[in-house]
Amino acid sequence: MKMFCKECNKKYYTTDTSWVGYPQGSGHWDRELGRYIQQHIPAQAKVFHSRHCWEQWTSKNIDAYTLWLQSMGNNDTNNETIEERTNYG
Repeated sequence: MKMFCKECNKKYYTTDTSWVGYPQGSGHWDRELGRYIQQHIPAQAKVFHSRHCWEQWTSKNIDAYTLWLQSMGNNDTNNETIEERTNYG
């Protein structure tokens, strides 16, 4: 899939299974299965050609990025932590 980097507008090509484009998938070790579980990112979600561009874009847009992340809600079920955030910012 032909893409253009959101930061530098460089043209690059990525697929669902390639290591080209960011953000990349991550994963975790599953103890029960005894293996690493890879989480893949679809090609259309890899909107930066390099990690550097991803980090540059994030630093330039940190206010909007932070608001977006905070608008998603909090999965933290520890009430003490939630109360501390409310009281102390």
